Amino acid sequence: MDNHNLLEIIGIYTPPINAINIANYFGILVSFCDFGEKYQNIYSFNDGEEIYINKNIHPYKMNFSIAREFSHIKLNGKKFFESNEYKPNQGIIELLTENTNEVNVNKFALNLIAPPNMLKKYFKYSSKKSMEILFMLDFHLIQYQLNSKQLVW
Repeated sequence: MDNHNLLEIIGIYTPPINAINIANYFGILVSFCDFGEKYQNIYSFNDGEEIYINKNIHPYKMNFSIAREFSHIKLNGKKFFESNEYKPNQGIIELLTENTNEVNVNKFALNLIAPPNMLKKYFKYSSKKSMEILFMLDFHLIQYQLNSKQLVW
């Protein structure tokens, strides 16, 4: 099932796309936590059934982090989280790396909350700041999505 179908099933046709609503729709709980000083650099992690988000990060980073953890669950299944391969999200967005699993997860998450068909509708008529607000996403990720889909600002 691709992201377009996922959003259609849920009934989401316009931005902003709140990743919490998507996770909840599929029965995945989202908890906002204080990770403490020792783990303040951790943005999020999950156990295959629940997503834990650092309540102290920016809301746009929260939205992408939730989408990213949801993507791990959808693409990798629960056994992945019991393996040594899964690592908590430290805010490093790997879109160009040799770790194809992380690339796929990040691209799935990005396509989920900033789908190209929605970006096409707004990017020519909106400022960078309004695009961030509309898509609840840091602009550098919107820019990556625009560039990767051959859309020009």
